[in-house]
Amino acid sequence: MVTMTSRAPQLRFPNTSNDVEFTGYDAQDGLVEFHKVVVQSDGAGPNMVPDPSDPGTHRLPMASGATVRSIDPRGFPFEACPPRSCTASDIVASVIGHNNDAFCAHIHVNAADQIDSVRQSAY
Repeated sequence: MVTMTSRAPQLRFPNTSNDVEFTGYDAQDGLVEFHKVVVQSDGAGPNMVPDPSDPGTHRLPMASGATVRSIDPRGFPFEACPPRSCTASDIVASVIGHNNDAFCAHIHVNAADQIDSVRQSAY
């Protein structure tokens, strides 16, 4: 008799918050690509640099009700993609294109391993 067991998908970052640099958006699969970063001060001010303990590229989906918060009082990135007509995935994809394919942010990942909150980094 053979017993079948189902394997739950391996979650990478459930229920965590991380500083990241978004590096791409795979529209076909709906996945945001990013590197984890840390704040480093070089004397001239703080900068975001790759996290030496986790140098890999990661890919996660955006949650359907994800929020994207800007540090710009005018709402950047929203001037290119008003939030009333775009999904959070569209907004993140738009920002990546505006910033030479890079965008630093603080993210929260929900229990399902989906990005449910993006807050633009000041660095």
